[in-house]
Amino acid sequence: MATTPRSPQIYYSNSVEALEQALRAELFSSNTGPFTRRIVVVSSQAMEQWLRFRFAGPSGLGICMGPEFLFAPKVVQELCGLLGVQAPQTLDPLSLGIRIEAELKQCFDFWPELQRALPEGRGDRRLPLLAKRLASLFDRYQQYGQRVLPHWYHDADAWQKQLWCRLFPDPQAMPALDSIPQELDGSTEVHLFGLAFMPRPMIRFFGAVGRYMPVSQYVLSPCQAFWTDIVSDRSTRRLRLYWKDRGASQAQLDDLDLYLRDRNPLLANFGRLGREFHRSLEDLAGDPIEHYVINQLLDEDDYYAAYRGGEIEPQNDRGQKTLLQWIQADMLFLHKPARGEHRQLSAEDCSLEVHKAPTRQREVEILYDNILRLIHQHSETDSPLLAHEILVMAPDIREYAPFLRAQFGTGDCPLQCQVMDVPLAEQSPYLQAFFSVLDLVDSRWELPRVSELLEHPVVLGHLGWSLDQRLTVRRWLRSLGLSWGMQAQNREDALIRDYCEKGIEGAPQAGTWEFAFRRLLRGLVQQQDAAQRSAGVLAFEGVDASDCELLETLIAYLRGLFSHLDPCGSGEERSLSAWCDHLLCLCDAFLSIPSDEIGWKRDQETLFQAILQLQRLGRELPQAMLSFASVRTRIEDMCAEQARIMNERLFHAVRCCSLVPMRSIPARAIFLLGMSKDDFPRQDETQSLNLLRNESEADYCPSRVDFDRYLFLES
Repeated sequence: MATTPRSPQIYYSNSVEALEQALRAELFSSNTGPFTRRIVVVSSQAMEQWLRFRFAGPSGLGICMGPEFLFAPKVVQELCGLLGVQAPQTLDPLSLGIRIEAELKQCFDFWPELQRALPEGRGDRRLPLLAKRLASLFDRYQQYGQRVLPHWYHDADAWQKQLWCRLFPDPQAMPALDSIPQELDGSTEVHLFGLAFMPRPMIRFFGAVGRYMPVSQYVLSPCQAFWTDIVSDRSTRRLRLYWKDRGASQAQLDDLDLYLRDRNPLLANFGRLGREFHRSLEDLAGDPIEHYVINQLLDEDDYYAAYRGGEIEPQNDRGQKTLLQWIQADMLFLHKPARGEHRQLSAEDCSLEVHKAPTRQREVEILYDNILRLIHQHSETDSPLLAHEILVMAPDIREYAPFLRAQFGTGDCPLQCQVMDVPLAEQSPYLQAFFSVLDLVDSRWELPRVSELLEHPVVLGHLGWSLDQRLTVRRWLRSLGLSWGMQAQNREDALIRDYCEKGIEGAPQAGTWEFAFRRLLRGLVQQQDAAQRSAGVLAFEGVDASDCELLETLIAYLRGLFSHLDPCGSGEERSLSAWCDHLLCLCDAFLSIPSDEIGWKRDQETLFQAILQLQRLGRELPQAMLSFASVRTRIEDMCAEQARIMNERLFHAVRCCSLVPMRSIPARAIFLLGMSKDDFPRQDETQSLNLLRNESEADYCPSRVDFDRYLFLES
């Protein structure tokens, strides 16, 4: 059946709830059948969860069945399969980082810039980190530099360009979809919901897909007016200097100032990401559908009389006009408040507050007090504020997780919190034990570090010690005079590696683990003759024959662990498959889950899946020889991506999460932590390496600062 060409339908609103109502109406309209495939593209799992609750809630349909939620990269592959065209090449950060590291080692001698950045040569420990950042950069090059990349193959003057050409001799762009080799049955529709930004190639891709199947986009927009031509204060100064240097008269400069200053300062200085996205959407044909809303009290106010006439739906919000609503209305109408302008506000208005705290702990205490106050204020109203309607965000919620855990959910605390975006490695005892073992590779085998490892439940699950045996080992370690180093050679190697060119003169054994083992064994057999005393090996008197098995277990475990970790710290390079086999053997030989902690099995499987994924990648890249530090970096990154929700079963708790790009979770009350100028907006570590910054033909490539500023604006 031939399809009717059409353009994507775009819905605009300053309310996520209004966009959700439009999405619900389109998903389950009379034009769709029971077998229609409904693909909903979302930016995060949090948004997917919110939509499911809205669909299944009392104000929705009472059930959520049918919609298929996908992320943008996945849906591109899916649609290309439906349309019968070749999908674009995707850059897997893991494999790309390993390939980049291998290429950097191979070409190290030819790139002076690389030699200056890594003075220790190919074995520099910063090489895996550089490869990881370059992998992230190359992914952005593919998204935003498709008009620039072809030129690199003819003029590769920089080392990054040469590296790109070596990795991708024949790059693929987004498919043009000029002709579809197969007819479509019209049983699939695509809905893009709440995406704050998409690269231009992806926008053009969905625009082309709209010619063959229904595509609808739901865009959260703070402004109803045309606002893509406004500029920030910084750009205003740059434009003024530009025209002044070119001889513009004072009158012309004054006219330019008058034109550029007639804009809302928040949208101008914080909204660049949104402006660029809306400018890209303007290239798509079709009439947009607007669902903007405003507080009815503000709509009736004469202050905005000049802006009336647009299709803006008044909402019957209870209460007085608040400062936050005034700010939102100014952005909605693209209004710039005049200097000295006064507006009538209630003395009880607390819609926008700023608190200052000296520490993160104090921040959380202030947060807790204000949440209780806000809930109490709304408790007597027709719509009380519930805990799950409160959202707490921070640049990195991991830094606040311990304080949130201590403040919420204690014995007499009426509130509980649900913390998202906390990496699995920071919550899983099994992963913590695994990485504690790996930490010994670059350590000096200090007594406190090894003692803490021996007390870990995952290690104790392997050793099988009783409480009395643990106390006995603890007493031994306190009394043996242990300091650091497994043996004299290990101690000398650590000193040369970390501090000096020479080790300890004479290489004394005293204070090492091997020296302590010899004392324990001497104490067990009670052989204190003169020759042994002169050698400086005194028997330890706190050991008897009943401790023989315990002592054997302790010595065998630590000696075996040291022997297993020794190749990891030697600097030797192996294939990925060899390192993965080594790590799987390490887990099997030295870590075990206690019988009463079966729930940790899932964490163990997560780690094994990460190692096996690396092993499969090693079979695809058999020539890639890596150091152990490089392999560990990859495993840490893979485990860090596996975030888990703390208290995920508490559906009616306060929600806490990180400020993540394109995550606009609706909430009745929002609290922002960590908003100091040093922490927010966050700086982009790879920005100095980004070659697209100086390429005029490249598409707009948003920085971390642009994302953070727009996140603040959305909040």
